[in-house]
Amino acid sequence: MRLAALLCLLGAAGCARSTQAPVRDAGHPAATGRRGLSRVEVMLRRAEALGYEMARVTLTLNEIPEVQLPPMLEAHAAGRGATASPEGAWDLSGLAFVEEREGVASCGPHEGEVRPFCASCQAAGRSRSRRAEGPRRGSGVRHVVDYEFVDGNYDIGAHQDVGETRKTRVSAKEVLPHLVYAFRFAHETEPGVALVSLVMPPAVDISVSRSRPVDPRDEVDGSFRRTTLPVRPGGSESVVARLTGEATAAWIAGVSPGAPPLPQEDLVVGVELSQTGSEPKPQLVAWVSRVHDAPPP
Repeated sequence: MRLAALLCLLGAAGCARSTQAPVRDAGHPAATGRRGLSRVEVMLRRAEALGYEMARVTLTLNEIPEVQLPPMLEAHAAGRGATASPEGAWDLSGLAFVEEREGVASCGPHEGEVRPFCASCQAAGRSRSRRAEGPRRGSGVRHVVDYEFVDGNYDIGAHQDVGETRKTRVSAKEVLPHLVYAFRFAHETEPGVALVSLVMPPAVDISVSRSRPVDPRDEVDGSFRRTTLPVRPGGSESVVARLTGEATAAWIAGVSPGAPPLPQEDLVVGVELSQTGSEPKPQLVAWVSRVHDAPPP
């Protein structure tokens, strides 16, 4: 069993049994939890009561919302009448900077040229276009979180954000309750290739198996994790991550404040995206298991 082997790599005890024990499919992740218990805890207790080691959720690709990611802003010559961004325009709490592009500042005669700066070019000022991204507070009723992209320009000489700030929000669907969310998109450089991004808490261990590389900008590792898998007919892509209790507690406080606490022990979560010959459309299988570390010898 492929997922069981990956689970062993992350050091979870009892992995030898998981090759024989079936996995409990919890059905749709929006199942209501018992009062005072998180839906993940309810899923795990139901599975464990029946002798299963994992709780699993299966979705089709069409159930994952398709979104259009915004292109980055172009860096401009910051010194040309650019004004400081309004106070509070860059609300970056909980977000991660993922890319900066430095603009070519130039004077009028050299506009757009890539060349050594003359004195007038240097006086024109220089800027960087910057992007930050990350999850915002979700909706427990709709079982989604808003994922935000913030784009703007930073004046290197003045040490301040300048011009307008663009904010774009997309919806990410809950895959594992309060733990893993997903959206799908096509990258601007490869419009025909479908991609699925998984958004989750930061992992202490992670294993990603992909049939092809993805753009490094679609891999974010900070106070949260965004990992991207390609959708390839006949292929199989997977992610397995170990999450600490401290990380999941901080995560749920940010994206689902007021929700029942997640299990305090470490968890292993996995997502496999595949399409075999018998499946008309790609399927996404997500699972969660507790970590029971073996005592030292």
